[in-house]
Amino acid sequence: MKKALSFIVSVITMLSFSLTACTATNTKTEVKTNTSTAKQINDNFILINDGTFQMGSPTNESERESDEIQHKVMVNSFYMSKTELSQKEYKDVMENNPSESKGDTLSVENVTWYDAI
Repeated sequence: MKKALSFIVSVITMLSFSLTACTATNTKTEVKTNTSTAKQINDNFILINDGTFQMGSPTNESERESDEIQHKVMVNSFYMSKTELSQKEYKDVMENNPSESKGDTLSVENVTWYDAI
């Protein structure tokens, strides 16, 4: 009985820590931007209209994986740059350069999803 109680308390404690670790914190940081550079970059963006497409594989496709269930995906309109951003352009706006290969004229890389949106 004592072992069972100890086991239950241990499991509850582990679950408590696990659930606490899963809680997301939505922290937004204010980003300072160089407005003249941001304006030049914004002029280079084009609108990609909303639409739908089929994602996944048809059931009769050979070597199809079980997680490739075909389904319709709807994408909202968004803006995208006509060209890649240089590391200089990115740094002028974001005040940092996450790129591994450094060079002002090289394309910026290692940008997180959240920095990109």
